[in-house]
Amino acid sequence: MTQRKSAPSRATPRRVRDATRYIAEADPDFTHIISTSEPCTIGDRSRDDSTPYSALVTSVVSQQLSTSIARLMIQRVRELTGGDITAESMAELSIDDLRSAGLSGAKARTIMGLT
Repeated sequence: MTQRKSAPSRATPRRVRDATRYIAEADPDFTHIISTSEPCTIGDRSRDDSTPYSALVTSVVSQQLSTSIARLMIQRVRELTGGDITAESMAELSIDDLRSAGLSGAKARTIMGLT
C-alpha cells in the first residue's frame, strides 16, 4: 500500500518566522537580505484576496511591480471602491478612475474586462 502524502501546511506567520530564522542560521549570508526585506506574504489572508475576484484583481495590479508599489496601488483601488474590491464596486469605476490610481491602461482594461 502506498503512503499518501499530506497536503502542504499553510504558511502561518509563526511558520514563516521559524523558516526565516532557520535560513539565517543555516546561511549567515542571508541575514542582511532577511533583515532588509519585507516579510513573506504567501498564505497571508490579511491581504485583499478573500474572494477569487479580489485575488484576481490584486494579482493583475501587482504584476511586474515591487511589493511596496503594488500595495500602494491596491490601497488606492480600495479607496476608489469604498474599501472592498468586488465586481460590483469595480463596475462603478471607469478606466480613467483606475488610471488615476496609477494603473497602466492595459491593467485598467484587463480589470474592467473581468468585471
